[in-house]
Amino acid sequence: MYRKRINIIVVTVTIFLIAFFIATNLITKRDTINWDAENEQRDINETNPYANAELTIMIIPAPNNTYGYNITMEGRTLIHQPNAPALPGVEGFKTREDAQKVAEFVVQKIRTNVFPPSVSVAELDSLGVLRNKKM
Repeated sequence: MYRKRINIIVVTVTIFLIAFFIATNLITKRDTINWDAENEQRDINETNPYANAELTIMIIPAPNNTYGYNITMEGRTLIHQPNAPALPGVEGFKTREDAQKVAEFVVQKIRTNVFPPSVSVAELDSLGVLRNKKM
């Protein structure tokens, strides 16, 4: 009889402890999920040092009478792109305007914290700069 009572007490305490740990874990997870949802947008803005930075575009000469660009942040070179990105070869863009369009697109990526701010062939095509560029 004494053994039965001990077994019942042990089982009861074990069930209580398991229930306690499960409940504690669920509450912790719920609080973490709520914190993440509420602070996600604020964290993005706080962790983007480029959102309000002074970014400057300078069109530069490239090989064979083509153009590239530099992007500076507060006077320091952030990107030096003498050739057309995503395309083979060392030539830049055929016109200053094309280089300017792509540089502005890259600045937009930087301001929205997209890193690396790479440019794909599809993006170059959507910007309309491939019409003057051999692939």
